Amino acid sequence: MTEEVQNIIKEVGEADLTALITVGVDQEGKIQLRSSANNVAVMHWLLNKGLFELNIYEMNQKQDEAA
Repeated sequence: MTEEVQNIIKEVGEADLTALITVGVDQEGKIQLRSSANNVAVMHWLLNKGLFELNIYEMNQKQDEAA
């Protein structure tokens, strides 16, 4: 595990979370997906929400660069 991954895990561990999904890629390119929520609908919603927030962040970064 890289130092950057360890730092992110530490940051997440300090937050007061009610649900968590982790998605990782190992050295061989295999995906590791883990969730604290055993409800598929909640997992699906969390992943979609994360993708939405990431898209908003990327759009804002492009707008800031263009300005």
